[in-house]
Amino acid sequence: MPKDTVEKPNDLITAKEASTMANKSKATIRTWVRKGKLSGYKEDDNNHSSPLLVSANELKCYLALNGTITPPKVGRPNTPSVSMVEKDKEIERLEKQLEITERELSINTQRVEDLKAFITTLENQLKSRDGDIVCLREQLQRVLDLQGKTTADYNTLLHWVSLPWWKKWNKDIKLLNG
Repeated sequence: MPKDTVEKPNDLITAKEASTMANKSKATIRTWVRKGKLSGYKEDDNNHSSPLLVSANELKCYLALNGTITPPKVGRPNTPSVSMVEKDKEIERLEKQLEITERELSINTQRVEDLKAFITTLENQLKSRDGDIVCLREQLQRVLDLQGKTTADYNTLLHWVSLPWWKKWNKDIKLLNG
């Protein structure tokens, strides 16, 4: 193992993590370190029982150049059972799962129906509000028309008041006469 003079890489992983990454045993990783194929580091250099660490990048490089890919340990495949007891248990489990799925489907169907009813209610409220908006726009237009007429009458009256008395003497103004 390297001495204290060598700076440790910042991508160190444990031997267990390295074995998982390489799909090898922990003993194989330790052997590679012992043979000098990988650099090994200790978490605490002063403690001899400190866990072994290796550089993840160095491991990847070594595997890319020298490693052989082995399939993960999956064990024996499950063989189908011919036992009636096992078949009955499987059928019972599937029936329970079917019952749960049917309940969930029923609940979800009811939710969909509730949402459809809610959407219909909202659409009706929207149509009602659209009618209210049309009515309010008509009222606003009438108020604006009345405001325009009132402003014109005000301007006429203001002009008449600003005239000298001799020009007002025999002048007929619609606003004052009705």
